[in-house]
Amino acid sequence: MGTMGANNGVPLEGIHLLAPIPFPTSCRDGYAFRQHVAAARRNRNVPMIPEFDQYPIFYFTNHHSIQGPGTIYCMPDHFEQLDFELEAAVVICRNGRNIAAEVADEYIGGLMVMNDMSARKLQMEEMLLNLGPAKGKDFSTVIGPCLVTLDELTAFEIPPKPGHTGKSWNLGMKCWVNGVEVSNGNLGDMYWTFAEIIERASYLWRQPVCRRCNWFRHCRHRLFFRIKRNWQTEQSQL
Repeated sequence: MGTMGANNGVPLEGIHLLAPIPFPTSCRDGYAFRQHVAAARRNRNVPMIPEFDQYPIFYFTNHHSIQGPGTIYCMPDHFEQLDFELEAAVVICRNGRNIAAEVADEYIGGLMVMNDMSARKLQMEEMLLNLGPAKGKDFSTVIGPCLVTLDELTAFEIPPKPGHTGKSWNLGMKCWVNGVEVSNGNLGDMYWTFAEIIERASYLWRQPVCRRCNWFRHCRHRLFFRIKRNWQTEQSQL
């Protein structure tokens, strides 16, 4: 086996970089920056929504449209107000359910840059029906090119916002388009921490699994029907 070093590297010009996690089983996009939400609502001439301060919220984006740096392929309607969002993402490296924010950072494998591509015209059409976003945000989510583990970010750790739980980091984020800086922020400005978002996202009933065949719904040993019958019995007792 070789050793790592500048002399053993491969020039980036001659390769195509994939996403650090090319085939995630799920991808969720959350509202974490209060100033981002306030600015977006101000642009739509609506007041700041008070529920933002009560709980973190997210939506499921298309995990089959994850890609690394490079060309983004769009359909014609995507070019109607095509936009992006400079974001940071975490990778969950452990299985878990109902994860408390106090321990949620232990489930983070690392941080990376995320570029959420958005077709704003499609998105605005969909949101008029109070459901979505769907087609306005499901065609491309760019992550990477690097995944940075938490041990490499220890020196950048800062306390979260007052009243919040979890790690935060003093990490600047900038974006340029054709050499012009169009975005400048800091990860430390997050209102909701990744730990709090993980707690919300992992809130889920724990499904019992049959020990004989390791299945739940399609259990050959009728585990599902026994669970359903027991649930109905408990309901009748109530």
